[in-house]
Amino acid sequence: IILPFIPFRSCNITITEINGRVILERKFIKGLSGGLISIGQIPFASGGLYFLLMEIDGKNFTKKFQVEKQ
Repeated sequence: IILPFIPFRSCNITITEINGRVILERKFIKGLSGGLISIGQIPFASGGLYFLLMEIDGKNFTKKFQVEKQ
């Protein structure tokens, strides 16, 4: 995940399964994340649709993404 190139004080990231079950929650502070967050080590239960929810300085963003079965 590449964070937007904007100055931010904090960023909360949540990844959920399509049924709403949370599989990742992280908080990042400006300057400590470097603008790039790897989700490659997340143990996705299976392939399917997931939601990425980001709160950056009080503004919410949502993105749907798909993980392929391996």
